[in-house]
Amino acid sequence: IEQFILTIATVRLSACHSMQVLLDTNVLLLYLCGAVAPEMLGRVKRLDGFDKEDFGLLSASIARCSGQLTTPNLLTEASNLLNVGGRKTEVFAGASVALARYIEEIDEVFSPSEELLRANPKAYLELGLADCSVLAAAKAKEARLITVDAMLFGFAKGMSVEAVNLRHFRTPP
Repeated sequence: IEQFILTIATVRLSACHSMQVLLDTNVLLLYLCGAVAPEMLGRVKRLDGFDKEDFGLLSASIARCSGQLTTPNLLTEASNLLNVGGRKTEVFAGASVALARYIEEIDEVFSPSEELLRANPKAYLELGLADCSVLAAAKAKEARLITVDAMLFGFAKGMSVEAVNLRHFRTPP
C-alpha cells in the first residue's frame, strides 16, 4: 500500500510538463537542504517535518515541470530562515550557498507591495505579504504552487491557482 500511495503521489505531483512550479518557503528549504544534506531531513529545526521521501517526491515533480519561478518576498523569507541569528548549522550554510545559486538561475516575479495589498487584502491579513506575492505570481504565470501550508493551499484553490499540498501525499504511519 505504501508503494501504491507513493506512486500516485509521484504521478499527481509530476503531471505539469508545460507548467512552471513555484515552491513555497518551507518547500524551498526542503529542496535546498535536501540537496545539500538529505540525511539531515527530519533532524534539524525547520526540516523536522520532512523526510527523504518528501525530498524525492518534490525533486521528481520539479524535474518534470517546465521551470521554476519565485518572488523576492519568498527568497527573502528563505534567506532569513537560513541565517537565523547569524548562527548557521553546516546544513544551513550549505543551503545558503545553494540558495545563492538558485537565485542566479530562477525566474523571479516582482509585484509592488501596494499592488499585492490592494489585490488581496484578506490574504494579506491572514497569510502575510510573502504569501500574497506567491499567490499573485502563481496566478499571473499560471504556475503550480507546491506548499505544506494548509491556509496558503486553501487560498490558492479559492483563487483557481493550481496548487499541491505536499502533506497530502505523505505515507500514513
